[in-house]
Amino acid sequence: MSQGSEGVNALRCQWPKGLLYAFPPLPLILAVIRKTLQQKAEILLVAPYWPRRPWFEDLVSLSVSCLWRIPPERVYLSQSSIQHLEPQWLQLTAWHLRGDCYKKVDLPTQIINTIQADRRQSTIRIYETTWRVFCNWFKDKGSDPGEASISQVLDFL
Repeated sequence: MSQGSEGVNALRCQWPKGLLYAFPPLPLILAVIRKTLQQKAEILLVAPYWPRRPWFEDLVSLSVSCLWRIPPERVYLSQSSIQHLEPQWLQLTAWHLRGDCYKKVDLPTQIINTIQADRRQSTIRIYETTWRVFCNWFKDKGSDPGEASISQVLDFL
């Protein structure tokens, strides 16, 4: 633990730039994902591999590389003097996430803010996932998604 970090609510303060690390309590995973988006942060997030949880699709859409499954025999969980008896049921994974999905195609900040303004988090996640699929589709074709013509967009749809 960092010197002076006890009692600090990381979800309420400005996050530093650079690659961050988090292994939040399970009920806070969605809040950490939201903060990652809000701060446009880059983070290594440790979370269970639970595809049916509402936050799982967010992990997939914000991920910039393949997830890493943490071998159960390498997991040692404790809180104070209490040790978790069966950590393997968590199926822990590490995710490399980036909250600046639109930055990859160099959209102006004003457009990004307009896209994200006054939207529910669930709507923002759907937009970001669709945008990522759109960008990947164009990149696979060797094209720049920022230069898409109407016929190319219709092709995608």
